[in-house]
Amino acid sequence: GAEYYAGNQRWRWGSIMGQQWEAEKWGAQHVLQWSKGDYDRANNQQDDLRLIGRYVSRRADDITGSRRLRIASNGRVAASQNGGKITDRTDSDAWTFTIGPNGGTVNLVVDRTEYLGGSMLDVE
Repeated sequence: GAEYYAGNQRWRWGSIMGQQWEAEKWGAQHVLQWSKGDYDRANNQQDDLRLIGRYVSRRADDITGSRRLRIASNGRVAASQNGGKITDRTDSDAWTFTIGPNGGTVNLVVDRTEYLGGSMLDVE
């Protein structure tokens, strides 16, 4: 049989159906994703999500379009009130907020659900 793809160390990217144990060496900021063999040197063009979809139904999109960010009176943003779930390759979740007329500074921190020391979501 063919070897699993070891991932791309420069970009810290690897496929889930590959050698995750190699990606774990790259630190907490690596990204693991389901693939369909659309990366350089892929030796398997199987669409993992399509195959899984034959047996497991997908969750409905929880955020269509965008959603206004819920900000507490103390200025904190609770993940429990502002979370979203990515349901497929084309899904994106977006939040909006407005800074007052006098401007100001905003510091954003986005936490991803971690899996195997890395994440399956590339946050931009």
